[in-house]
Amino acid sequence: MPAYFPVLFMAEAVLLATRLQGDIARDEEFTVQFRFESEEPWELVVADPRRSGFHRGYKFTGGTWEHSITLPSDIGTVDFRQTAAEAARELLLRFGWIGVTTDLLRGIQDQAFD
Repeated sequence: MPAYFPVLFMAEAVLLATRLQGDIARDEEFTVQFRFESEEPWELVVADPRRSGFHRGYKFTGGTWEHSITLPSDIGTVDFRQTAAEAARELLLRFGWIGVTTDLLRGIQDQAFD
């Protein structure tokens, strides 16, 4: 799995949730739930040739990962990119990529969204 998949998909999901919340539930908290489930091992790969490779293989060996984000009722205070980067980091840690940082993930987001 390209490492940028969870980074960008989670950012898009949180952005969509903040927009929905603003349209239909402005004064309520809003919860976004992520779930990654696999019986087969998944390995992270670097799909962007401008980025360097990994120091070793990072594999999710099976099982389930779940993460919930609760967006506060004051959506103006939500940094959707930071919130999504933190969630993506939690998943990538399950692959054993202990060196991943939210700053690195924000850089991937910035390349995609700017």
